[in-house]
Amino acid sequence: MAQAIMVTEEKKDDFRKWCFHETVRIERDKQELKEMKSKFEQEKKAFYDEKVTYESKQRIEKARFENESHIFDMKLKILEDELRKMAAEREELKREREYTEMKVSEAKNVGNYVFFAGVYTEDALKKRYKNLMKIYHPDNLDGDEATLLAIQEEYERILKAL
Repeated sequence: MAQAIMVTEEKKDDFRKWCFHETVRIERDKQELKEMKSKFEQEKKAFYDEKVTYESKQRIEKARFENESHIFDMKLKILEDELRKMAAEREELKREREYTEMKVSEAKNVGNYVFFAGVYTEDALKKRYKNLMKIYHPDNLDGDEATLLAIQEEYERILKAL
């Protein structure tokens, strides 16, 4: 019986050692799991921070792109409008040039003019007439009635021709 008690005592000691080793192993595994959990939580937080940063940058880039796209569209519209205006002005200038050339050719066909040479529009004609009247009026020192009559005749002839 003493031997049986010893065998059971040895088994108890072995069981206690096994339980101690298992407890140590379980505690060590528990500690490793805690460290892994802590590391995982840190990685999760870093990933979340990176995700938030990425989404923020993406929103900023999207807003910048939309703004630049809007500015580009506005510039394009302005350029198209200006191009249309230039085309209209070019046509207007072409019509004016044709009209002026027509008037010049008509004025050349009428005859040579002494006082109104180089004058091809009605406004320029009136301006030149007023200036000549100031110069050659009989009340001025340089005034001359004969020249004044010649100016008036030439003016009336050109005015009818225009």
